[in-house]
Amino acid sequence: MDKYLPKNHRIYTPVGKNKAGYIDARKGDAFLDDWNGNLIELDATTQLEPVKLVNEINDKSGSWRGARVYFNSDCISIANTLYELSLVNAA
Repeated sequence: MDKYLPKNHRIYTPVGKNKAGYIDARKGDAFLDDWNGNLIELDATTQLEPVKLVNEINDKSGSWRGARVYFNSDCISIANTLYELSLVNAA
């Protein structure tokens, strides 16, 4: 992951904490998470573009209606999707 997404472009937050308090967001920045609750919260309180990281146990009901990337996709594909979303939403 370090090769494609340097550490200075990642933020890890404590479990159960409001993620918005840890993020210095700019319009169009993407927020990647696997839990809808975090995605909904960040969408409502920041300018971030919420993106669902879908794995084999979440999203079985398909309740997330926003952008998605899949955990088993190659890293270039995930990076390109996030980049494209940030370009579209920064405008």
